[in-house]
Amino acid sequence: MMELIKAVNVRKTYIAGTVETEVIRGIDLTIKKGEFVTITGPSGSGKSTLLYLLSGMEPLSEGKVFLENEDISSMDDKKISLLRRKDIAFVFQFYNLLSEMNVTDNVLLPSLILPGAINTNRIKEVLKVVGLEKYERSYPYELSGGQQQRAAIARAIYSNPKVIFADEPTGNLDSENSQKIMDIFVKINKELGTTIVMVTHSEKFATFGTRTIQMGDGRVC
Repeated sequence: MMELIKAVNVRKTYIAGTVETEVIRGIDLTIKKGEFVTITGPSGSGKSTLLYLLSGMEPLSEGKVFLENEDISSMDDKKISLLRRKDIAFVFQFYNLLSEMNVTDNVLLPSLILPGAINTNRIKEVLKVVGLEKYERSYPYELSGGQQQRAAIARAIYSNPKVIFADEPTGNLDSENSQKIMDIFVKINKELGTTIVMVTHSEKFATFGTRTIQMGDGRVC
């Protein structure tokens, strides 16, 4: 498999007044195309921060992050925003759906910023992948938590991103819905070939990936 993401000596320090706290301490790692990487570790180990750094959601304090050999850590805000709309998708613990929009409109929301016609066939495809083809006109308040998260995943895969970053996507769900969400991520990885990088506290769900990265004290163990 070809290299998709490369992190070189990545560090992140937060400064509050005169206090500096280093939360990511010189991480080097490589993620290949088609991998499903799960990131685990205790609370405060830097899992989510690393995810935000790899995805360009937060700036680095030191080091570099490359996506297909392109240095995204040196991009300006305009370039990184375009990258996140086209090549990178994010799924959060909370679904971030707009209550006044139905499922279809929520899925389309990021694409409205990009040029090009709306692909109605693609909408049907992604809703089928996540099992929401019968809910395309439903509103978030009409859906369960698991269904809302599936809508968020459909939104993430609509643009056919190179990589999906997921930050505790099952953290707000019961065990049954969590299992369904993880099955969908496995399906997306295996059938669509999408690279996935996921933070999870669950030892069980960490095994759903093709590789697990264990973190502790801001470092890869």
